[in-house]
Amino acid sequence: MNTKQLKAKVLDLAIHGKLLSPETVAELKKSPDYETADVLLEKIRKEKEEKIAKGELKRDKKDSYIFVGDDKRHYEKFADGTVKNIEDEIPFDVPEGWAWARLNNVGLITDTGYPFNASEFSKDQTKGMAIIRIRDILRGYSETYSNEKCPESYIVNKGEILIGMDGDFNIAKWKSEPALLNQRVCRIKKCHSSINLDYFFYLLEIPLKEINKNTSSVTVKHLSNKQIENLLFPIPPIKIQNEIVAKIQQSLSLVEIIENGRNDIETTIKKTKSKILDLAIHGKLVPQDSNDEPASILLEKLRAEKEEKIAKGELKRDKNDSYIYKGSDNCYYEKLNGKEICIDDEIPFEIPESWIWKRGKEIFLPMFTRTPGKTGTFKYIDIDAIDNKQHKIICPKTIEAIKAPSRASRGVDTGDVLFSLVRPYLENIALIKEEHSDCIASTGFYVCKPNRAIYPEYLFYLMTSKYVIKGLNEFMKGDNSPSISGDDVSKWLYPIPPIEEQKRIVKIIKNLYTCLEQIQNNCI
Repeated sequence: MNTKQLKAKVLDLAIHGKLLSPETVAELKKSPDYETADVLLEKIRKEKEEKIAKGELKRDKKDSYIFVGDDKRHYEKFADGTVKNIEDEIPFDVPEGWAWARLNNVGLITDTGYPFNASEFSKDQTKGMAIIRIRDILRGYSETYSNEKCPESYIVNKGEILIGMDGDFNIAKWKSEPALLNQRVCRIKKCHSSINLDYFFYLLEIPLKEINKNTSSVTVKHLSNKQIENLLFPIPPIKIQNEIVAKIQQSLSLVEIIENGRNDIETTIKKTKSKILDLAIHGKLVPQDSNDEPASILLEKLRAEKEEKIAKGELKRDKNDSYIYKGSDNCYYEKLNGKEICIDDEIPFEIPESWIWKRGKEIFLPMFTRTPGKTGTFKYIDIDAIDNKQHKIICPKTIEAIKAPSRASRGVDTGDVLFSLVRPYLENIALIKEEHSDCIASTGFYVCKPNRAIYPEYLFYLMTSKYVIKGLNEFMKGDNSPSISGDDVSKWLYPIPPIEEQKRIVKIIKNLYTCLEQIQNNCI
């Protein structure tokens, strides 16, 4: 059970009256001022009637109260005297001494926001009070201010409950100084001393989640003030309310400790994995073997094969072809268009003698195009198909050929590595395994197709290293969708070990990652 489930379980036990031990409840009932929820609700109704009689309050046609009849069924009596059987609306049984009530009949006041003139909004605090909008609910403060005046009832004070009435129906306590309530935000405050507002703060999210789950909308889900006022809520005696709140706070503080510990573990494991990759690409994860054929020899063989094909006319020479080698002076040189240039200042770190630096264009095969047929369906890999935490393809989309996106044209093979060109800092990177080799990828990816000089899984780990990710991020351009180009990937410098050492590196990384993931799973 994860911490999110733990929190949900605590709240579920609380709203069902099962969070407190029977011994605790029995002790609370011995208190001389203990009152059942029926007595509490009757007091609230009596105070309300007195205010109506004095003209301080108008009778609300929506007023009602719920009672249990002689037949043990729940009924609701309305202001006009009518009575309705609501047994089918009661979601579960509550403990003895508890009662069911509508939210607007338990000493709470609900208000929805004031329609401020958007042209009057300002970030200049001298303009007036802060305006609470939906986006401000969870963070507890606002950066928007207005000089408009509004009724006192729309001023929210610290500690009152706010509910976002669009989207996820977020709920929070306001943490800042008094502010103005904007449209689509509902405020709940109490008007009776025998109500613990925190009890409602902690438990209101349960029925709100149920409403959210049962609300169908193709765009944004909406909540009405009427839905909030009509919420059926289990009401315990005030002493039970107070004890439940204390128990919830104690339990959630423990959950938070566990959550922080889990986050610490996850952060540590993430850093450890990053360090493993860093050691791997520096040649410090596994010892070098003098029996391994140096990477330079294999790459020279591949270059010779390419030259033969060019000579036979089977292949055209790329004017940007280059190759990197280490000179007798131990400096790195790049031969490009017949010219040799010292690139020592580009080399980011030292690597073992048997390794070599190569640009992507020297170790990647050319990408190829694969387009959907005219009929049927095809499997499409876009950004949404990638789990960027695990660097895995999780859900390729099945799309009708006639509805194919224009970007669906990158061919992939087993062993290729997808590297997202759009927002590369999000690390949407994945290795193509056999089950996805028939997919078509978006042109938003650079498909790193390894030649024989690089082991596919080593390439995958290399592309997920901070050295590559941070380095390529430096080339990002654009504001709305910051991106890098394919040239940035193909011109980047990559450290290449002997092929046999690459395989040993991959084996060690896999073993270490498995151990770390087992530790993480056991801790969570």
